[in-house]
Amino acid sequence: MTNKHDIGLKWYECPHCDYESKRISTLKTHLNSMHNKNAIKYQCPECIFNTKDKQSLKNHLSSKHKINLEMSEIPKFVLQDM
Repeated sequence: MTNKHDIGLKWYECPHCDYESKRISTLKTHLNSMHNKNAIKYQCPECIFNTKDKQSLKNHLSSKHKINLEMSEIPKFVLQDM
């Protein structure tokens, strides 16, 4: 395995923990899901599962409940305060 420092890629570091990513978009997702206490939370309509990440809810619905939705359909399940 190649060491990340040996290949010259820029890694984006989280200012709050040891998390690193080679993509800024992945770091932004991490910051929102792990460090933003005011982030919108998504509640599964079928069970008690909730998440701050829209894609995680989509994956959960598909894998646990066999419900396949488009990302544009997810917001109808948004809960502001949990």
